[in-house]
Amino acid sequence: MKKLVCLMLIMCFSLSALGALSACKHDDASEEIPQPAGYITASGKDFYTAKEDGEKIFFKGVNAGGWLVTEDWMCPTSLEGDLHHESGMFELWDSLESTLGIHNVEEAYNLYRDTWWTTEDFDHCKSMGFNSVRLPFTWRDLENKDGSQKSEGFQRLDWFIDECARRQMYVILDLHGAHGSQNGKHHSGDTRTGGNLYDNEENMSRTEALWVRVAEHYKENKWIAAYDLLNEPEGTPGGAMHAYTPHWDYYDRLYKAIRAVDPNRLIMMEAVWELYNLPNPEDYGWENIAYQLHFYLWSNSGNLDAQKEFLQGKVAISDLLKYNVPIYIGEFTFFHNPDSWLYGLALFREQGWSWAVWTYKVYGENSSWGLYNGPSRNADNVVTKYDSIETIRLKWENLRTSASFVPNEWLIEIMKEA
Repeated sequence: MKKLVCLMLIMCFSLSALGALSACKHDDASEEIPQPAGYITASGKDFYTAKEDGEKIFFKGVNAGGWLVTEDWMCPTSLEGDLHHESGMFELWDSLESTLGIHNVEEAYNLYRDTWWTTEDFDHCKSMGFNSVRLPFTWRDLENKDGSQKSEGFQRLDWFIDECARRQMYVILDLHGAHGSQNGKHHSGDTRTGGNLYDNEENMSRTEALWVRVAEHYKENKWIAAYDLLNEPEGTPGGAMHAYTPHWDYYDRLYKAIRAVDPNRLIMMEAVWELYNLPNPEDYGWENIAYQLHFYLWSNSGNLDAQKEFLQGKVAISDLLKYNVPIYIGEFTFFHNPDSWLYGLALFREQGWSWAVWTYKVYGENSSWGLYNGPSRNADNVVTKYDSIETIRLKWENLRTSASFVPNEWLIEIMKEA
């Protein structure tokens, strides 16, 4: 009898092992992923799937906000525990590193990233009809503070891009946090600099080198639709952007550096905040580019008429300028009014403006910001600089979408119908 039991146990173990191997096969980095026929290319005001004989494509997507770049208002993070103050991710990271040590902090953030976005989230995105995901990242994903390159820096980005590719979804790589911070705001990772990119040659050079390294790594990957050079690059909080500020020339510098190693990639340049804050691309000789806008109406945001007026103003500016480039709405929300969502998304389609909603998931019950909503932030669930590694493990062990988040049904249905 004992021999029979032992034999059954061995068989069960063998079957379990085979099952585990089978489950891992899908995530095997060596698995060949079919590539599209060509690189995404801008022609006139439209996107095409290839430069020659490509089909027109309209990007309908979502941002993967909160995964590689945490933002206090929407994530379980808070430097001091003050839920009304927003600090940068690097500030919490550095504070924890000084008290817990670098290895504990790496463990903590690996736990966060391993659970905040998993394979189920790619499936959710695909089920909502998205054909693209805008992926925010920062220089710290690829480099250490001393400027050295992380030996496995591309591992998470590679995994994310590959999982999107398996589901026939493109990725827009968005540099949310440049060296020195391109806007001095919390969503760049660091508010301590006040925005020290354009006034600092070292930071500009390091950001340029970062993009060259990214372009070199991904130049053969056609699932990356575009490089989004700088997220909301104000310079300093509330900074302007026009012909007499350094933005345009720095865009040109990044453009030329990337083109030298990756000549086929679509490049996106963001305005701060209107289309007229960007030059006529013909003035710089830029080709295969798109201009990106972010739409947030902060006052009277729930009013449909106010949203209509706001959006029609954007259309009027575009009609007046007649820039011969595609427009991509890289971030937006229409808050709690379903009619505003229906109107706005219909207008985007009418204008031929591709888009990515902000964002996939947030902490906050009944929030209109997330397609999936977690619990509201409170003193018991956010990680602060005062927490031990044991406490952080407890707070961040249930960040998986299916474990702690609920679908925002009305908004998901609008996404599916868009």
